[in-house]
Amino acid sequence: MWSLAYDNDGKRLLSCSPDATAKIWDIKSGKVATDLVGHELYCYKAAFDSDSAYVATVGADKKMMYWDLRNAAKPVFENSESKAVLMGCDFMPNDQQIITTSI
Repeated sequence: MWSLAYDNDGKRLLSCSPDATAKIWDIKSGKVATDLVGHELYCYKAAFDSDSAYVATVGADKKMMYWDLRNAAKPVFENSESKAVLMGCDFMPNDQQIITTSI
């Protein structure tokens, strides 16, 4: 796994890994509750927004994806305009903007 993040309630854990997926785990059961499948290469970082209703993911495929967890079958938004691998992402405190970092 590349990164881990708890939601605001501490009931779910968000992971991302070299298999190009991000997963949301139910802490109580220890089972995967949601698979976020969309990256083509390593998924390096994933972050919950302040309400834990949305997730941003970035990866080696130079894509940033924005997921609505109420319907996580596909990302709500995908940005593939980066010329470099995206290694990090986070939400601003007021959730109005997603910040990404690349190498």
